[in-house]
Amino acid sequence: MKQLPLQGVSPFAEAPIQAPDAIVTACKTEAEAVRWCLEFAADFGIGQSTVAKLCGWKSSSFLSEIASESSGKRFPQTRIRKFSLATGCELVEQFHERQRQLREMTGKQTAHDKAREAVAAIRQQFERRSAA
Repeated sequence: MKQLPLQGVSPFAEAPIQAPDAIVTACKTEAEAVRWCLEFAADFGIGQSTVAKLCGWKSSSFLSEIASESSGKRFPQTRIRKFSLATGCELVEQFHERQRQLREMTGKQTAHDKAREAVAAIRQQFERRSAA
């Protein structure tokens, strides 16, 4: 795995904390998860602008929009892990995983879920062919 440039900046560069299950359950939106992670990071002196820079943004305005319920902005999948490492909290990742599990249990899959299943099946076929 490619190492992210967080050493010396975030005390969580190696291992962000998983939120307790009760917190994941209580978290109702992605924006709420983002806000809670930002508050956790702030407790350790890591401000929103630092988190934004560690995630690859030049300013924190897009991160503010993601944290706002009314903006409708979603967190780009490519930056969620960087966000977890920068804030020290995996709540956003856990929230997405919980949402995926709920969709799976109710049979309501998104196009993204279906695409991930298709890619997994194709990868499995590729691995079988490579092993032969």
